[in-house]
Amino acid sequence: MNLVNPRICCSFGPASRYLGLVSFALEDWDAAEDCFEEAVQICDALLATAESLLVRTDYARMLAARGRRGDRRVALEQLAAARADAERLRVPRVTRNLDALRGRICG
Repeated sequence: MNLVNPRICCSFGPASRYLGLVSFALEDWDAAEDCFEEAVQICDALLATAESLLVRTDYARMLAARGRRGDRRVALEQLAAARADAERLRVPRVTRNLDALRGRICG
């Protein structure tokens, strides 16, 4: 499902991103992971670059917070994809923020 406001004709991205954020806040890690993975698939299928950037960043933050074996690697992969999206969209401030997040994840 994609959240849309019909009055102003805009999309807020996949509903699963928001469910992932709620699950992340509740530390329901498995539910958050499932939601973010679904949101990534939706964004990829729709070629939704801006939404993909947001989803992948949130997903990376969740993985870094969860800290299970292999999470850091996947978080960095998601950040690399988000950074590529940011570069395609030409948003240097977002690119810098992603680089800072990557630095925090790497330690």
